[in-house]
Amino acid sequence: MRAGRPLRSGSFAAACAVGVLDGLLASSSGRAIAVLLTAGAMVLASSVAFAENDYQRAFALAAGGRLAAANRTLVRAEHWFPDFSNLWFTNADLLRHWARTLPVHDPARGRLAHLAWQDLARAERLNPWQPQTFVIRAALLSQEGAWLGPHADAAALRAVHQALARDPRFYPARILGARILLAAHHMGRARRLLEAGRIYWYPADATRYRRWLRRFGGASPPAVRWKPHFAPSAAVPPRGRGL
Repeated sequence: MRAGRPLRSGSFAAACAVGVLDGLLASSSGRAIAVLLTAGAMVLASSVAFAENDYQRAFALAAGGRLAAANRTLVRAEHWFPDFSNLWFTNADLLRHWARTLPVHDPARGRLAHLAWQDLARAERLNPWQPQTFVIRAALLSQEGAWLGPHADAAALRAVHQALARDPRFYPARILGARILLAAHHMGRARRLLEAGRIYWYPADATRYRRWLRRFGGASPPAVRWKPHFAPSAAVPPRGRGL
């Protein structure tokens, strides 16, 4: 079940909800159903609050270098609210960072890469329109291609373009794509990918993208002082796992 917008007083949705409850309360059986509905809403609200608390706590743990503890916290958040896609792609990114701390040929690194891959698949099923899922998938493929099969760089670039198809202003995808292309000595393709985003407006603090454009001699895109509404940082629950 996905959390929707809260009902506003005076809104059509709120009026309908009140009407339904009034009808239910008119009979004893209806009153019982109304109590159950109210209890269910309270349980959902509590679950969301607990998940959000663990989500934010996981960020603090990860910032302190406690990646295993952050993973456990995200897994717990998943149990509270398993339909929140941000939890899954956040935990996938956490697992990717954790894998990077291990030796290249350590089997534990491969297990973390595959767990991250599974989390990204879950995030995509829950919400196929979030560019973050595809950018993290591209980063995972680029970093852990040895564990995820052949042609990882080509698959990573496909994921970059999938992210941009969902939001062409999502400049982290352009920067990551340029990095992958530069590593393969495709300077022209990297430049074209970066410059293709110049036609869009960006927040005034999109400094990384502007630096990358200047690196290739391109002009900065226009800026407007607003912040995009992305998911709250990014970290959340996947099926309790770890090594």
